[in-house]
Amino acid sequence: MVCRITYHLNRIKLKTIIWLIFFLVFTFRTAGAQEFDAKLQIVFIYQITHYFQWPNDNSETFIIGVIGQSPILNELQKLAAAKKINNKTIIIKQFDNSSSISDCHILFIPYKESARIENIKKSIKGRHTMLISEKPGMAEKGTCINLVNIDGTMKFELNKSSCKSSGLRTTPMIEKLAIIIK
Repeated sequence: MVCRITYHLNRIKLKTIIWLIFFLVFTFRTAGAQEFDAKLQIVFIYQITHYFQWPNDNSETFIIGVIGQSPILNELQKLAAAKKINNKTIIIKQFDNSSSISDCHILFIPYKESARIENIKKSIKGRHTMLISEKPGMAEKGTCINLVNIDGTMKFELNKSSCKSSGLRTTPMIEKLAIIIK
């Protein structure tokens, strides 16, 4: 009975991620700009959390940080008020600079803050933080996930080595859907 329930839950998760990718690939078109709609990014960030495992995470909260100012902050606050991640209350933190970064599960780096990547990586070294960015080339520079515009469509790159060095485990499904950066 337990195996059957687990099987059905996995099918539901698979359907959710397939729906998300379908939505991202086939319905969201940009006008050539790299910056994407904050609501779409929030849907992606929320869904992606279900396909990663953070090590030794016994906390009661799931912390999402944003470096600098970004329209995504307001949408993240709405998400935190309405949802949970892995039965954990979502906490949103905004950091003005890399030296002010504290522990968080995810750190979103807006396009205009991308030049700070080296300082950001130094600030989170040794922490289990997933870096998510939205500027071309950022996965190669060490973010775990990079949202990219390919022919007007939002897709995502996955840097497996960055995830591994952050102690994060990925699922095979995410690896099949992502553009893998080595």
